Amino acid sequence: MAKTRGRGRGKVNSTKVAKRKGPNSVSDVRKTKSMDAVLGIAPIEFLDVEDEDSGDKIGAIPPGFQEPAPLSPKSSLRSIVQQDDIRKDFVHFLEANEQCFAKITNDDIQHFEQQSEDNK
Repeated sequence: MAKTRGRGRGKVNSTKVAKRKGPNSVSDVRKTKSMDAVLGIAPIEFLDVEDEDSGDKIGAIPPGFQEPAPLSPKSSLRSIVQQDDIRKDFVHFLEANEQCFAKITNDDIQHFEQQSEDNK
């Protein structure tokens, strides 16, 4: 059999554990803080006791989505008149906005036409 090892070298019988080089997951964990510690977040504590208000209202409608109580004829008329006034004000606003937009657009077109005639 041919000799494959160089002269003066023998078989390496090492019992020494090789030191790992570079970062590993264990050293990274020791060096970093948790996000909770950085942000200062405390865990939420849940109690087993239900609130008295929540009770057994699993299918209950939230307060903001419940139908309003029936109105008297006077208050119903007042509400209808108020809604009509709001609608009229909004329609007036939209008409004024449309007129203003048309005027600005018309003025811009005339300005650009005048500018292009001056450049000729």
